[in-house]
Formats: sequence, C-alpha cells, structure tokens
Amino acid sequence: MQATMSGRQITGTATRSRRRARRRVFRCGLLALVLVAAAAASASRGKPEPPQALAYIVQPGDSLWRVAGQLPIQGDRRAGTWLLQKINGLSGPDLLPGQRLLLPADPASMRAAQRDPRGWRDHAVVAPSAPERPELPPKPRLRAA
Repeated sequence: MQATMSGRQITGTATRSRRRARRRVFRCGLLALVLVAAAAASASRGKPEPPQALAYIVQPGDSLWRVAGQLPIQGDRRAGTWLLQKINGLSGPDLLPGQRLLLPADPASMRAAQRDPRGWRDHAVVAPSAPERPELPPKPRLRAA
C-alpha cells in the first residue's frame, strides 16, 4: 500500500514507524499520568494513626477472664485472655489489684493488636483519662464603680 503526500511517496513501513512512535509517546504519557496520580494518592494518605489504647487499673476481685469479656472480640473469650496476656506481657492469668493493663480502645486497634500484640503495645497511644473533678474556669471579678 502506497500513499502520496504533496508529490512524495510514503511507503507503508514509514507510516507504521510513525504509528509506533505515536503509540510510544502515548504510552509514556499515560504511564507518567498514572505515576503522578499514585504519588498524589499516597501523599494525601499521610501517616497512619497509631493504635489507641485505654489504661485499665485492676480492681480487687477482677480476673483476666472478666476483663477480656469487655473486649469486642467475637467468638471464644479465651482469645481475649490470650490477647491481653500478650499485649501486657503477662506470664499467666493472675492479676493484682492496682495493676495497669492496656486495652484496645476501638475495633481498628483490636485488629492491629490481634495481628501483632507485642508491636501493638510499643506503638499504642494511651487515651488521656478524664480528670476526676473537672476544673472550672475562674469566676470573673466584679469591679467597684
């Protein structure tokens, strides 16, 4: 197949090479667009939030079984006792009154703790506890006129 253009003959191979060159340019542009979009998406994510934890002070009569019952674990409660032992570095189920335990604060933290209990403890951020008596703002002083 031959084509003519302003009096010059263009062979089929020259036309094919131009098409190939255009395809290469298009593919490179498309690849650059995809890379820029991926970089923008990863930059918008930012840093993942650290897992949230609650500090629980063991009361007289508390057991690991009872504390594990408060966790949002579906299924057997033994999984909760095992998880609390691993998170808090306990060698057994025995608890002492006044002992401080870390508990996952939300379902996302619970999943993170189940994946890596020891790593979870290292990265967990303990939520600040509310003061027992909230501080009131100072009363305004009245000036004598």
